[in-house]
Amino acid sequence: LTLGIIPTIAPYLTPLFMDDLIKNYPQLTLNIKELITEDIIGLLKTGELDAGIVATPLQTKGVEFKPLFYEKFYLYVSDKNNFYRRESIKMNELDFSDLWYLNEGNCFQNQVNALCQISGKIVQKQNLKYQSNSIESLRYIVEQRGGIAFIPELATLTVNCDREDMIK
Repeated sequence: LTLGIIPTIAPYLTPLFMDDLIKNYPQLTLNIKELITEDIIGLLKTGELDAGIVATPLQTKGVEFKPLFYEKFYLYVSDKNNFYRRESIKMNELDFSDLWYLNEGNCFQNQVNALCQISGKIVQKQNLKYQSNSIESLRYIVEQRGGIAFIPELATLTVNCDREDMIK
């Protein structure tokens, strides 16, 4: 089985199923490839992938989509940020200049833009601009430099217990 999976969820999701899959199907050879959404769609259409795990919704012909799960989005908030002590935060209260943001075009970031309607509101006041496709990198930057970042629910599973209070 050759499976394509987007890099923003691969490090969180694959450890949850790959050992059980191999154990329950010992004759199965599992080949997992981290690929961007466009590559997964293209390789599915050519038959080079048997299945893919991508973020939806997507509009494309020639590929069937079935939801596997839904996940919440959270803010990862630095202990230096005013929102740190709060249990919940409303979108209209956010200061987007404190937001560490994934690269435009990243599927998770596209979902954040669509659901939270923040595209075009990002104003970088920081003297450091960090362009990333890694949710983990953004988490570490929030921990070290301050600010906030959006993270998907699966990413909260790997947060150390001493940092769980940063999840809002």
